[in-house]
Amino acid sequence: MPAKFPFLTTQEKKFCVYYKLNLSSKEISLLEGVTEGTVRVYKTRIKNKMGIDNDLFTFLNSF
Repeated sequence: MPAKFPFLTTQEKKFCVYYKLNLSSKEISLLEGVTEGTVRVYKTRIKNKMGIDNDLFTFLNSF
């Protein structure tokens, strides 16, 4: 994934790993010490950067 999406920040790549593991926003927020809203913002930004219109989990697991 890093070679295909080099424009993602290190933090966004870390969140992609969480999403690929199918962790909930609440679980990720507890791991990262941020609010659930922040986790949802990251997800939206990642989807926009990657040009994904549908489910991020499905997309990430297609690799």
